[in-house]
Amino acid sequence: MDIKQIFEGAIGKRGMFTGYYIDKKGEEKKNAIEQQQHINWEDHLSGRSTFGISPVKIIQDENRSIGLCRWIALDIDIDTDPKEFCSSCFKISVEAIPVSSTSGRWHIYYFLDDWTDVKEARKIAEELEQKFKKVYGKDVDLTHTLPKAWTVADNKPGYWMFMPYSNNKDLKNVAVAYSPSGKPLTKEQFEFRVKYRKHPMIASSVASVSPGRHKVLFNCRLYIEHNHLDVAILKEVNKNFDESLDDTEFELYKNHLEKSVKKEEYTKEYLDERINTYIKEATDISVKSDLLKGFGETERSEEQKAFLDNVIYMKLDDFFYDKSTEQQYPRKNMNIIYGEIATKETGVPVNYFAKSKEKKMVELGVYRPDLYKENKDPISKNDEGLLVLNHYKPGKLEIMLPDTPERRKELDTFMTLVEGLTEKEGTGTRIIKGKDVEFKLSEYLLDHLSMPFQRPGVKTRSAIVLHSKQYQTGKSTLFEIIRQSLGSKNCTIIKPDNAIARELSFIENQLVFVDEIKIDGNIEEKKSILNRLKPLITQELHDSRPLFKEWRQVFSTICLMFSTNFKDAMAMSFDEARYTPIDVAKDREQMGGDTFFDPMWNWLKYPDDYPNTFTSVVKGYLSSRKFTPGFDHAGKSLKTDFLKEMAESGGTPLYTEIKTLLYQREEPFDQSVISLNQAWIYMKKEYNIKGKLNDFAEFLIQLGAERVGECKHRRTRKHPMIFIVRNHDYFADKTKSQIVNECWKPIGTVGDSNPEWNLSGGDMGVINKRFEEIEEHEDHHEHKYDKDQTNTPWIEIKRKRERNQ
Repeated sequence: MDIKQIFEGAIGKRGMFTGYYIDKKGEEKKNAIEQQQHINWEDHLSGRSTFGISPVKIIQDENRSIGLCRWIALDIDIDTDPKEFCSSCFKISVEAIPVSSTSGRWHIYYFLDDWTDVKEARKIAEELEQKFKKVYGKDVDLTHTLPKAWTVADNKPGYWMFMPYSNNKDLKNVAVAYSPSGKPLTKEQFEFRVKYRKHPMIASSVASVSPGRHKVLFNCRLYIEHNHLDVAILKEVNKNFDESLDDTEFELYKNHLEKSVKKEEYTKEYLDERINTYIKEATDISVKSDLLKGFGETERSEEQKAFLDNVIYMKLDDFFYDKSTEQQYPRKNMNIIYGEIATKETGVPVNYFAKSKEKKMVELGVYRPDLYKENKDPISKNDEGLLVLNHYKPGKLEIMLPDTPERRKELDTFMTLVEGLTEKEGTGTRIIKGKDVEFKLSEYLLDHLSMPFQRPGVKTRSAIVLHSKQYQTGKSTLFEIIRQSLGSKNCTIIKPDNAIARELSFIENQLVFVDEIKIDGNIEEKKSILNRLKPLITQELHDSRPLFKEWRQVFSTICLMFSTNFKDAMAMSFDEARYTPIDVAKDREQMGGDTFFDPMWNWLKYPDDYPNTFTSVVKGYLSSRKFTPGFDHAGKSLKTDFLKEMAESGGTPLYTEIKTLLYQREEPFDQSVISLNQAWIYMKKEYNIKGKLNDFAEFLIQLGAERVGECKHRRTRKHPMIFIVRNHDYFADKTKSQIVNECWKPIGTVGDSNPEWNLSGGDMGVINKRFEEIEEHEDHHEHKYDKDQTNTPWIEIKRKRERNQ
C-alpha cells in the first residue's frame, strides 16, 4: 500500500494549513480551515498545500450510515528525544508507528487489519492510550486521540490530523515517520514499515546502515523461511536500508543465504529462541526487557537498592564503576562482589542490573577535575551530549596550617628541601613584554606544585626537570611528599618507558612525576621521543589505548615533572620552551644527610609509628600560598644556566664541534665575518662534520654569532648569507654592503686575489685594510669582550650607539 491507501479516511472532508498566528497568550499556533473536499495527496506531498484527514470513513446508503476506521492516532504532546521515544513506543506496541508532528512533537499511528466500526476503533485507541499513560504519566496529553467527536448520522467524521510527508516550505516542521531506533524514514520506508508491521523482524530492519546489514539480511531471511513468506521480501528489505547493498552484492549474498538457511541447525526453534536478540541487533531495543514505568514493579531489598545506587555501567569499556569503593571492575568481579543479591528470580547481579529500569549507564568514564563539584552527581553530559561518569575525587587528606611549633617545623623541613634542590641554580628568566624577567627557582618550583592543589583541572604547560649527578639528593622524597598530599589516585610516579607507552594509563592524574629519565639513541631518536613527550605537557586531548579497553581520545589536564641523573638525558634545544632544567649540584650530605632525610621518610613511610601532620601541613601550604607575580601556567618555561649544559650534552655532536672550532679560531672561523654556506661546505669537507645546515645556523647563534642576512656581493652579484662571529660592535656602523664587500675574505683566497669571487688586487687591498682595523679594534677592546658583550647582537649595539649620539 502507498501512503494514500494507508491513510484512507474521511470522504469529502479535509483540513488545510493556512499559516501561523499568535494567540492571546503570545504563543505561535498553526491556523487551519476545514473544507468540504476530499484530501488532495498530490498537492500535499508536493508541498503546494498541507492537508489533514480524519480516520473516520462514513458510508451511507438508503437504509443506514456507518462509520469505519482502518487506522487510529494518538497526539502525544511531549518534546522528547527521538531515540528514547521511538524505543518506548516499540516496546509498548511493535505495530505502533511514531511520526513527528508539524509542531515538533509526536503522533502515534496504529493500523487496523481491516475496516473496523468506529466505536470499536475508539476502544482500541483508548487501550493504547492507557499503555502510553503508564509510561509517561502526567507528562502526556492524550485529549486529541482519534477517532474523536464524530457523528455518523450527520456525516461528520470529527477531528482530524495533519498528514505526514508534506514538503510545504511554510511549515516549521516537516512531519515524518521514524524507525524503532529513532531514525527518520522516507515515505517509501514508512510504507514498507506499515506493510510489514505484523512482522517485527522485517519491520525493524528499516533504515539499517553499515555495518550490520548482512546480519540483518540473514536474520530476515531466516524469519522469512520459517514464517513461510515470499522470499522476494528480502529484496524489499535491502531496498529500504538507509544504505542498500548494490544489486551485484545483494544477489551474491542472497545466493549465499539460500544455502545457509537450509542448514540443520537453523530450525524454527533456533529462530524462536533468538528472535528478540535479532530485533535488538537491528534496533538496539530489547522487546522482552522490563524497562517501562509501571511494569513489573517488585519490592527490592536494601542490598539490591545499594547495588543499583552504587553501580554505574560504562558502555564503551564494558566495565562497572562502584561509587562505594571508587574502583572499576569487570562483570565477573561484580557477580562475586555482589553475589548476595543473586536469587532465582533476579539472576546473577550483572543480569539483575541489565534488567532493572533504574540501572545507571554512561558512555565512558572520564577524569575531569575541572568539572568536579562537591556532593554533586558524578554523571553529566559531555560536549557531544553523551552521558559520562567523572570519577575524579579530590584527595581525602586533611588540610592543616602550620599553627603549632611541630607543624611549623614540618613546613620548614619541606621548604628546606625545596631550597636545597634549587639553591645552586638560584634563578631563571623568561621574556615578558620584551624584557627578561627573573624568577627565583624555589618559588617557581612551588608554583608548579601548587597548581594541582589550587587550580585542579588547569594544565601547567611546561615541566621542571630536576637533575643531580649524585643519587639520593631528595628528588624522590619531594615527589613522594606531593603524591601523599594530593592522594595516590591523583598523583603518580612512573618510569620513562611508561611515559611513551601507547596505554598512557597515567594521564588520569593531576600530577605525574617521570623518575630517572634517560633517553638513549642517536640524536634523531632522542628528539623523536622528546617530541612524543611534549604533547603530554601542552595538549589536553590524547589518543590512548588503556589496557583491556578500546582506543579512545582522552581529555587530560595532567601536569608533569621529571628527574634525572644525566646531563645528556634529553635532547633539549637552546631555545627550549617547555622544559625548565634545574641542576641540584648537591650530594646527599650537602642536602643535610640522614639527619635531614630520616625524619621525613619516617613521617612518610611509618605514620603510625611516627605520628605527624607533615603531608597535611604541606597540603595546607600549597593550597593557600600566593603564586609568584608573573607566573604563567600556560607560558613558556624558564631559561636557566643548566639549560645550556643539557642542550649541549644531550643534543647533536655538531654543536660541540662548532664550538671547539669557533673558540679556537680554526678556519672557517679565523675571521670575524663568514658566509654560512661556504663555512658549512668547508667543515663537511675538511672535518667530516655531519648534520644539517639549519642546525649549523642555529648553533652559531647559540654560540654568540649574529645573522646579518643575505648580502649582495658586488663582484659576482651573488647573495651569500653572512654571519658575524666576533667583534660585533666594530660592525655596528657598517652597512650590509660594506660588511660583505670590505670585511669578508672568501675561503680559498690566496695572496691578493680570488678568481672564484672575481676579487682583484685592489679589492683585496680594501679587505686587508679592514682586517687590520678589526685586529686593532679587537686588541683595543679585548677587555670588554665578556660573556654578555659577546652575545649582544651587533644591530642592537648599533641602535644603542645611535640613541646615545
